[in-house]
Amino acid sequence: MSIRVLFLSRNNATRSQIAEYLLNHMGRGRFVAQSAGSAPSLVNPLAVDVLKAVNIDATGATSKPLTQFQGQSFDFIINICEYSSASCEARKRDCPALPGMESRGCWGFNAATAGDRDALLPQLTVVRDQIATRLRSWMAAVDKVS
Repeated sequence: MSIRVLFLSRNNATRSQIAEYLLNHMGRGRFVAQSAGSAPSLVNPLAVDVLKAVNIDATGATSKPLTQFQGQSFDFIINICEYSSASCEARKRDCPALPGMESRGCWGFNAATAGDRDALLPQLTVVRDQIATRLRSWMAAVDKVS
């Protein structure tokens, strides 16, 4: 049986999209990820680009509202934000939440997401790699207790 994960953010435009696609790719069916936002916007094209650079096709990515997942159950809900991880945990009370489901953490990945493409692409490449590293260690920890 797959482990269901929901990544939450405000806009569901960049970091949470990257986390969703990376976990679905890296988890190879053992982990099934979705992402959503409390104020969904358009998916950042740079998120699609940094995923494409590691052979993950996210061309169909859409920003989804949190309400789309009400009534569904997830094994893990993880907030993703633009602050450092320590700052993210301190601000967790301001994070989006799914009624009846508690977040299992707040992962912060600090980088700008709007502005000049040439300046942002290297920053988001670093964020993608940071998310991948975090996912690898998180999946290993989940596998130990499963």
